[in-house]
Amino acid sequence: FPNMQDEDGTVAVFDGQGSNAFDVETTTQSVPSGSYTLELGVGTVDLQGSSGGIDVVVEDESGAVLGSTTLEDGDSNSVVSFNVGTIDPEQDVTVRYTADRQNDDLEIDYQRLVEQ
Repeated sequence: FPNMQDEDGTVAVFDGQGSNAFDVETTTQSVPSGSYTLELGVGTVDLQGSSGGIDVVVEDESGAVLGSTTLEDGDSNSVVSFNVGTIDPEQDVTVRYTADRQNDDLEIDYQRLVEQ
């Protein structure tokens, strides 16, 4: 799904199954140099029991963490933005979504890097 949404409007849904929590990553190739925030259009966050939330981590090509946040139930139906700093030189940027519990669910309406 480019930008977490298909052409027909279907949104990306991450759903833990069985005994496994989801661990999904997306990569944006050849991000131009500049300062960015990551903007997430969050549909639904559905955490189970004593879940610690859904971690969202942004990494550069070398694996260095550029920024992170944790999504909670209260983030449902909102836009979540956080600073990922300066990307230099142009490179691929990866966003990883990791659930804490096996039945945690997440709907992402969109994901985009926004140049500041």
